[in-house]
Amino acid sequence: MNTQRTPPSTKSLRHGQSLSESDLTSTAETGNKPAGKVTISNKRQRVDDSPNHETNQFTSTFNDFKAEIMKMLTEWKTENADRLAIWKAEHDAILSGLTKDISDLKIQCSQIRESHLEIDRSVKFVNTCYEEIKNKFDEIQKLRKENDERTVQLEQFIQDLQLQSRPATIELRNVPQKTKETTDDLVAVVSAIGKVVDIAIEPSNLRDLYRLPGISGTPRPIVAEFISVPKRNEFLSNVRRYNKERPITDKLNTASIGVPGDKKPIYVDEHLPPSKKKLFYDARTFAKANKFSCWNSHGRILLRRDSNDLNEKPIQIKSAKCILALTKKQ
Repeated sequence: MNTQRTPPSTKSLRHGQSLSESDLTSTAETGNKPAGKVTISNKRQRVDDSPNHETNQFTSTFNDFKAEIMKMLTEWKTENADRLAIWKAEHDAILSGLTKDISDLKIQCSQIRESHLEIDRSVKFVNTCYEEIKNKFDEIQKLRKENDERTVQLEQFIQDLQLQSRPATIELRNVPQKTKETTDDLVAVVSAIGKVVDIAIEPSNLRDLYRLPGISGTPRPIVAEFISVPKRNEFLSNVRRYNKERPITDKLNTASIGVPGDKKPIYVDEHLPPSKKKLFYDARTFAKANKFSCWNSHGRILLRRDSNDLNEKPIQIKSAKCILALTKKQ
């Protein structure tokens, strides 16, 4: 007979548990009481292993964590509130400053706008005054031009009157002057020139003789007024013919009329008013520089280009503008 048997199965025990009955009171009572009557009593649990203990510990930890989080949030909120208050104060200060600056800018813009309006009004006023002044200036310029033209006409008229009042007058230049010169000496000079150019000149042929004011150190021009225009014209014609028939060195000069000293050329022309003399000098200067012939006839200053064409019409020089126009054409 096999005495070995399979041991009864036992429940697996957790760490910390024993094989004893968990409820000893119940076991004792069960053993003492008849079968069928079981008394149940509450089992006392270990504090460390009880579920309530774990729950309480978790709750405590959670509450601590919650309190810590709330504290952190409160501190963060307080800190942020302080920062926000500081930022708001700074922002309000900046905004207030900007508002004040904008207000000042508006005032300045308003003042500038008013200044611009005032300047615009001033500019318009100045423009109006300028236009009025310009119109008056244009009128004055126009009047001045008319006056200049009228002045030229009057000067020409006066010159014509002078020429008409003295149509029988000639002028002799570069004739040496004696120390105590008299009218008879001047008559002798004119008579000597007449003898050289083959025309007899008597004192009775001359109405007046005198020297004009001149530059110191140079012979002053002699003005000789004949009693008649034909006699004067004949005298001038003979002088011009005499000079034309001879070379430059043999033209009318001081030696040919018996004046002692160095031989110097003598110039005989119509007598011109002072204004005409300057114009005649400028015309002669232009003629020499541009190969023109220059002479005067009956108070008129004439220019003609040197050429073999004798039919070429001479150019009358009435003013300096005529010489300027000819210069531009060269």
